Amino acid sequence: MTTTPVPQGHSFIVELRGLAQNADEGYVGITSGVYRDGVAQDGWLVLRTDGVGSKTCRFHFDFVHERDGHAHYAVFGKLGGNTQVEEHEGRLEISRNGYLGLYQNSTSYQRWRLAFAEPLGDDWHAVKLTSVEGDTVRALREARSAFAPNGKETLLNTQQGSGLRLAARVTHRYP
Repeated sequence: MTTTPVPQGHSFIVELRGLAQNADEGYVGITSGVYRDGVAQDGWLVLRTDGVGSKTCRFHFDFVHERDGHAHYAVFGKLGGNTQVEEHEGRLEISRNGYLGLYQNSTSYQRWRLAFAEPLGDDWHAVKLTSVEGDTVRALREARSAFAPNGKETLLNTQQGSGLRLAARVTHRYP
């Protein structure tokens, strides 16, 4: 049985990255984070290796409750810097067409599960991120988008794309 780096029922902050056959596929970040009337016009979750056109992000998993043996969390994106003093940038939710984004004004109060699996070294663990409704996070590679006009962009989506292995490193635990 794998030991979890965070006790059940606690809140924590993690960095996330995508894994491709045990190789680093890039950190999970957000596009520039533009909001209009509290709705994400940008701020979509992406896999980034170059850091161009996106911001790195840490994710605050705020423990809400436990159901059927699984911890449920509200997840907030936190931009770079000191994890103790950052402001929440937005709440992680799924758009109508399956894209994951950070929303300043919550529309659905989405809840998430994060299941820790085997350790990968250097404090990283393989993880599975799903919504409490069972939506699994996938990687959707788009040929061209407003986020990557000169190339391809890998956006996180629950309705389209290929399976995505994620890794997490806990950067802060709350008692």
